[in-house]
Amino acid sequence: MQNPLLARTLRGTLTLPGDKSISHRALMFLSLARGTADVQNLSSGKDVLSTLTCLQNLGANIAPIGQNAWRVTGGQAFLAPSKPLDCGNSGTTMRLLSGIIAGMGLPAMLTGDESLSQRPMKRIIEPLTQMGAVVQALGTNQSAPLHFLQRQTPLRGVHYAMPVASAQVKSAILLAGLFTDPAESVVIEEPVPSRDHTERMLAALGAQVSLTPITLIGRRADLLSQDITIPGDISSAAFWLVGAAILPGSNLIIQQVSLNPTRLGVLKVLAMAGASVTAEETLQNVGEPYGNIQLHGGALKGDITITPEMVPELIDEIPILTVLGLFTQGMFTLHGAEELRFKESDRLKALMETLKALKVDFTAYPDGFSFEGNPDWQVPKVETPLATHHDHRLVMALEILNLRSFLPLPIEGKEWVSISYPGFYETLSRLLA
Repeated sequence: MQNPLLARTLRGTLTLPGDKSISHRALMFLSLARGTADVQNLSSGKDVLSTLTCLQNLGANIAPIGQNAWRVTGGQAFLAPSKPLDCGNSGTTMRLLSGIIAGMGLPAMLTGDESLSQRPMKRIIEPLTQMGAVVQALGTNQSAPLHFLQRQTPLRGVHYAMPVASAQVKSAILLAGLFTDPAESVVIEEPVPSRDHTERMLAALGAQVSLTPITLIGRRADLLSQDITIPGDISSAAFWLVGAAILPGSNLIIQQVSLNPTRLGVLKVLAMAGASVTAEETLQNVGEPYGNIQLHGGALKGDITITPEMVPELIDEIPILTVLGLFTQGMFTLHGAEELRFKESDRLKALMETLKALKVDFTAYPDGFSFEGNPDWQVPKVETPLATHHDHRLVMALEILNLRSFLPLPIEGKEWVSISYPGFYETLSRLLA
């Protein structure tokens, strides 16, 4: 039987769909800002479509002008929606829109699919309630649907110490803070830094935001539209980077991808594993740096240790980095990843279930797991379909693992890649060819 290490490589130059996190924010912030601006390379995934549809149902003026390109005319007041706002599978949509709706005092109902309706919303309800919002979580354990009651008085400021680092919670507070009286202060303390796309874009559009602690000085009236080109999604790039790393002889160049410092944990972990990876910043747009990443596949050797402080930089990449660890000569250790239990699935539980199905000898912890990698490890025959729990990142991680398997893995729910990366399988075929 031919060795898959010799038979398969990933080769080519590619650009990626627009960064999902930045795409959500571009639509929301430009809808709030004064003026008209164009957004290029918007993510075409279903999560961002949920945000776009919800904004349109609130009266935002967003119109298509080309492939993955939209024109946003902002500045007007939003309208109370005539029906519940369906956030689909997108926690970003629900949590960030909650900040806007609370700030505007609109009566509204936010719903989502079965997965989203199980995710914790207390983390945004608590600070928004402190600011004066009236919101009820109608699901079990303070989960969606979320019912916002109409409010006439402005929100109060808040000094909020976040118990868990979360860019979505931080963003919800900052968006609500845009509607408080300028005399009120909005201050956020994070236990460790999380993604800072909101702070960067608010500052680029004219709001004053200072850091450590995060303090919002500007308000909605300060936001002025400007055209935005969304860089490629580095969380999507992670799948190809790991795929190339575990296939010796691969050579991959990814162009115009986000190089936001709070998203570069994946490059740090690849370097830990001994991968030959380089990144070069080429330009910035609305405060976001982006550029090119190149990776050559080769021998992988070195312990991979993901600490609690690193997890906020890697919250979406841990499934595919677990695949990297399987083929790296060294220990893979993950701690501080409790937040993975509240993503599209309980990713921590799902990853350990997958390791068990793959007959990997691992040690489980309440906040992670560890195992010893092996560059020559062979993926065992798996007959029972591997559950992915409607989680797009688990599906794509398993497809990259498939590249090192003699027999195709039985993977459930391949259609879920459309949440963030509709063109995933097309790109995979092209890079293999």
